[in-house]
Amino acid sequence: MSGLESKASFKERALEIGATVAFVTTLETAGIDCFGKLAFVCSANPYSGDDTPLKTAVTTLTGAEPSVAEMMVLRRLWFEANAYALADLKSLTDVSPGDAVKSMPLAERMARLQRQKDRLQGVIFDVHHEPSHHLVDRVQAMIDEGVLTYLEPGRCTSRSHEVQSDKEAMHIKFDGSGNLKVTKKDSELQCDTSGELQLRMALTRRSLAFDLAGLASFSVQELWHSHLVTALLKTPPAGHKFVTVQQVLTADKELWLQMSQVTRGKLKVTVGQDPPLDAEFKRLMYAAEIACYMTPLPAPKTAGPPAGGPPKAQPKPSPSRPTKRKFDNDKSNPKGESIKQMLNNLPKDCSSKLANGRFICLKFNKGTCPNQKQDKCKFGVHVCYRNNCGKNVPYIECNH
Repeated sequence: MSGLESKASFKERALEIGATVAFVTTLETAGIDCFGKLAFVCSANPYSGDDTPLKTAVTTLTGAEPSVAEMMVLRRLWFEANAYALADLKSLTDVSPGDAVKSMPLAERMARLQRQKDRLQGVIFDVHHEPSHHLVDRVQAMIDEGVLTYLEPGRCTSRSHEVQSDKEAMHIKFDGSGNLKVTKKDSELQCDTSGELQLRMALTRRSLAFDLAGLASFSVQELWHSHLVTALLKTPPAGHKFVTVQQVLTADKELWLQMSQVTRGKLKVTVGQDPPLDAEFKRLMYAAEIACYMTPLPAPKTAGPPAGGPPKAQPKPSPSRPTKRKFDNDKSNPKGESIKQMLNNLPKDCSSKLANGRFICLKFNKGTCPNQKQDKCKFGVHVCYRNNCGKNVPYIECNH
């Protein structure tokens, strides 16, 4: 919004140069509530030295002739209104891609912010949650252009980012006469959205910015953002993966692209009516073409050969060095009976483990353990392996 359309800027300036509250209220009641309306209230030239057409027009609209003091204030406001109009016309004819976004007047910005705070009770407005001025200006520019553009969360900066990282870069462009012109261009600020908390805060700042401009209400946008976060936290079905942040951002972008296509040329904020994007949010929020981007994807199968081809054959052991099976020990087991064979030939009512899960030395119970006189060895504890016995005596010697 330019200074021509700001009602708050007009009222603040009028009071600043000496107008009374009653006179400002009279002008607002007559429809003269911004610089744009005052600039074209009559067709006279403000530099002609004759303010009779201005006085006549205001008297006709308000129904009362302004006093001398009121006329002095009105004349000064009239000059400034025409200066605003000339500057705004020049900006329309001398603009090129890449120029900085037109800034909203501070008085208008603060008036809107105060109304938003009064309306959104319970929402925190601090330096980290409040959207940056640049973000609000970008949203307001969409209304002026009549086209909705997608603002990814990384560009939804806060006042904290703006205060700490406000930088200006020199920009060279051609003016209307073909001459080079050096201007200042604001560098694009970015915010961190790597974590879920940072992403959620960025989305909230975007909601506040669009609510401040009047394009979409805060509650409807937060309903959509809660839907995105719920998709991240929802437990997927068996054999599927959790929904990723990239899937959620893709769904968010697709929703804004479809809204931009439908609302092109229709972005008009009208007092007393619902914001223009609320109906589109409710229509597309749960639509199938948006929900498909937030569907849990199948998890990759871990079993089976790798995708590169059949598994490689394992090399065979060398015949010159025969491999030994675990727990085989010919010296301690003259019969050559392996641990596997001992497990298969356990006597009735015997077990290879204690109740606490510790292994029992099977060779100790056979009387063939090389550490027969110790309490335990690498094969397990030295106790009788009959169930509910547990004496420190081999099975072949225990009377149970």
